[in-house]
Amino acid sequence: MREESLIRKVKLLVESYSFNQPFAVFLREHFRKHPEMGSRDRRETREWSFSLFRIGKNLENITFEKRLSVSCFLCCNKISPALSYLLKTYSEFSDSEIDSEIESKIVKVIEKYPSFNLENIFSMRNILSPQIKRKEWYFSFLKKPKVHIRIRRKFLEKVINELVEKTILFSTEDDPLILSFDPDIALEKTLSFQKGYFEVQDKSSQRCRDFFNAKSNEYWWDVCAGAGGKSLLLMEEAPDIKIFASDIRESILKTYTERMKKSGYSSTKTKVLDLTSSKTHFNETQFDGIIADVPCSGSGTWSRSPEWLQRDLKDRLFEHFIPLQRSIVSSVLPSLKVGSPFIYITCSVFKLENEDNIEFFVKNFPFKLEKTTYLEGYESGADSLFIARLIKV
Repeated sequence: MREESLIRKVKLLVESYSFNQPFAVFLREHFRKHPEMGSRDRRETREWSFSLFRIGKNLENITFEKRLSVSCFLCCNKISPALSYLLKTYSEFSDSEIDSEIESKIVKVIEKYPSFNLENIFSMRNILSPQIKRKEWYFSFLKKPKVHIRIRRKFLEKVINELVEKTILFSTEDDPLILSFDPDIALEKTLSFQKGYFEVQDKSSQRCRDFFNAKSNEYWWDVCAGAGGKSLLLMEEAPDIKIFASDIRESILKTYTERMKKSGYSSTKTKVLDLTSSKTHFNETQFDGIIADVPCSGSGTWSRSPEWLQRDLKDRLFEHFIPLQRSIVSSVLPSLKVGSPFIYITCSVFKLENEDNIEFFVKNFPFKLEKTTYLEGYESGADSLFIARLIKV
């Protein structure tokens, strides 16, 4: 029977996953090795596996099949023949309730399983920043996050027209240039994406621009630049700006360069740098602003990679991420002009990586804190980021 085969396949995948790579990558490799799997098989395998991760450490003492049925009841909102079979065979829940509000679903689960606790979804809650709304934060893991795009202003009409013409459903945000979509929509196949009329970029990431205040003809350093999302925000804010972008990964800088060219920007230069090495220091202060989107736990993005809810990374924070973050800031600070902004960003919700680091920077480096906040995406299907604007004194 296909449904039982699907259940066994999900069980095998989840139990064989070793956490040495993102689960999405692990799944892609599995699908590549098994081309006989059709689109429906791949979709349901992906959705059921991620649903299981989304409930964290809840209900680990019941059978796999029952735990899978609970997780899919909570996290799925569309019925299918396979899901209907799973619920009818292994759960006490009706498939007619699958599109109910998450709050009412949780009530029903707790009635059947009193040990179910929202707090068990996020095992590292003891180091969660006190600024994060806990109930909303836990709820966010039971929903698939949205995909957001940022439209280049002059192409707004063309992008909207194509989406309407192709009947691609979207939701508007408070900014008319930001749209959100169901994560299963293949936006990369649109002509607007191929021509660079919009960028796929999380809503919270786009909001970082409010902290930059860059001006024309300034020279900024995009530290740990990745694929260039922050650089693009800088360019749109100040088209005449010059950007130096660095990253430890040569491959990602190639993507960065391609992305800049696609968007029509040429006033950037890149370099592969290991910012933990003393050899990377510049000989003189030269930058009018620095953006450091530093490596971190990524906990603010775990609704997209809920497999990490199964792990306790506190030791790794102390041993790796926090020393690395402080080393990067210390390394690049001499290259920033006095009176200029340093933008510190993480996609973390842990106080250790955010508020505690800012306190350390102000105490030990020539910084004054101008403003700081969490960009809370957990209520709108977006990532949650921490951002601080410091001024070198």
